[in-house]
Amino acid sequence: LERIDRTTTALDGLKTNLKTLNTSRVSIMGEIKSRTEQKTILEKEMVSLETRVLLLSRIRDLEDERKRLEDGQPCPLCGAAEHPYAKGNVPVLNEAEAELQKTKNEFKKVSNHLNKLEADHVRTAAKIQHTEKELAEKQTTLHADEKQCAEAMLALNIKAVPEERTVKVREQTADVQAKIAETSGIITMVEEKIKKEKSTQTAFEKIRDKRDKAGKALQDAKHKLETAVLEHERFTKNCAALSEETQKTYTTLLNDVEPFGISLISLEKIDAISIDLTDRKNTWQIKENEKSAQEKKTDELKAGIEKHQALVCTLEEDLAARRKDHDDLKMAYEFLCASRRELFGEKNADEEEKRLADAVDKAGKAFEKSREVYVQIEKEISALKEKTALLKGKTEHRAKELEREEKQLKERIKGAGFEDEAEYLSARLTEEEQELLADQEKSFIKEKTEIEGLRKNRSETLASEREKCLTDQLTETLKESISTCESDLKQIMVDIGGIRKTLNEDEKQKEKQKDRIKNIDAQKKECTRWDNLHQLIGSADGKKFRNFAQGLTFEMMTAHANRQLRKMTDRYLLIRDVSQPLELNVIDNYQAGEIRSTKNLSGGESFIVSLALALGLSQMASRNVRVDSLFLDEGFGT
Repeated sequence: LERIDRTTTALDGLKTNLKTLNTSRVSIMGEIKSRTEQKTILEKEMVSLETRVLLLSRIRDLEDERKRLEDGQPCPLCGAAEHPYAKGNVPVLNEAEAELQKTKNEFKKVSNHLNKLEADHVRTAAKIQHTEKELAEKQTTLHADEKQCAEAMLALNIKAVPEERTVKVREQTADVQAKIAETSGIITMVEEKIKKEKSTQTAFEKIRDKRDKAGKALQDAKHKLETAVLEHERFTKNCAALSEETQKTYTTLLNDVEPFGISLISLEKIDAISIDLTDRKNTWQIKENEKSAQEKKTDELKAGIEKHQALVCTLEEDLAARRKDHDDLKMAYEFLCASRRELFGEKNADEEEKRLADAVDKAGKAFEKSREVYVQIEKEISALKEKTALLKGKTEHRAKELEREEKQLKERIKGAGFEDEAEYLSARLTEEEQELLADQEKSFIKEKTEIEGLRKNRSETLASEREKCLTDQLTETLKESISTCESDLKQIMVDIGGIRKTLNEDEKQKEKQKDRIKNIDAQKKECTRWDNLHQLIGSADGKKFRNFAQGLTFEMMTAHANRQLRKMTDRYLLIRDVSQPLELNVIDNYQAGEIRSTKNLSGGESFIVSLALALGLSQMASRNVRVDSLFLDEGFGT
């Protein structure tokens, strides 16, 4: 019942967390849409400003031609008679370039923020998926616990709705404890009555002796002799029969207990032997349970060690690959710098200054991006090293713990009187024998209930007979009945002791079960942490990280392709698919900005989009940017 309450509370928390995550995802998607629109507007402004800067550059470059213009004479280029730029009012180029640079910076800022939002959206979706999975597991656990609780309550004949179930179980427990206390009181009362019965029996025998002496003094001596002879013969036969039956019973009992190392049984040691056999049975059950738990724990530890070792190897391989990529990037950067110095030569300084300024700006951006990638890779390497060290420590700790558990198991086996585990396994009972003992225990409990009812009935009968103050039975018969009752009472006391011991063992097992549940919860938290790490970093072969890196290059190519596509048509705009970062969708401006799949484009539209992508990829490659991770063919829409 406590586990059901905890599971219900956890379900409520997961539902609240899921609702919060869904709200956060909706908010992020709204912000992504807003930032995407802002990014589109900035792209349009950038194209307009680039065109304006190009025109202003051309105007500034025609300064020499403007000096030859004369008022009233037509311009040789456009034929105009008025020449306003010849009077010195040439537009300032720096303002347009500054505005273009400002727009580019804002576009970069919006793009970075949009990438961050997309990453947040992916993480939120992963958290939602994990929360939904955990919610389903909790619901499955809750259904199983509810079913188990319903079966237990049905077996105990407890009828109650789920809201009143805990109260009903506590009431039934209190009733059982009250009945146990009442039974203990009845046993004490019976013991006192037995003592009184003994004293009454002694007085009764004295009175009967006096009466017999007075009666027999008047009888004939011959009749007395004949009667004595007959009685002697009868008692002799009875004694012989009882002796034979006792010997058979003793032989059968000795054969039954001889496998347990008991070769001699006396009446004084019967109780001790019974208690010793019961303790042996309980000890065997405890050792069997401990062995099963240790075997299960050993298997779990071995599986965990193998899993962590495999993960450590994978992380080391990934680390080596990333270091190699970093060295390649560094060598490529040094090669580009050397090539730039060699290609300068003796060219015009002004032209080279302008070209080199543009090249330096581009190289600076590439270096900044490479430096960011390098810093990110260094951070990931440090994190992987820490995780590797942590996993190694955990592996060593679990190996020591496994060795310690195996040593403890061997010590317990030797402490139980076995040489090794094989001898212990050969000596343990089979499942059929265990089931037989369980059936015997159930029969003993049933016999105990019947004996308690019989004892109560006999007590009432005894009280009734005592009120009558008469009997038609002989003294020997009464003594035998009393002896039988005493034996039954002793057996009942032994059974009660066994039941109490079983209850104590059950309480100990419950405490152990609580510890196991705590260990399971701790392992679940550890599993959740590793699952989150998997969602963030990706699969063991680095596929998710490669897709992320390719997605950045793919986004740059998409931006270049949109500039080319805008020159050919104003209807479409290319965007990356949210769920598949390496897939393309189009925004149809003629249909109120509806997002469509590239699979729905017609043949001519597909050709235009394919041409724009090819031009964008070519533009990236023409700027000394290595594009080794993208391959484009005519089937881009599939």
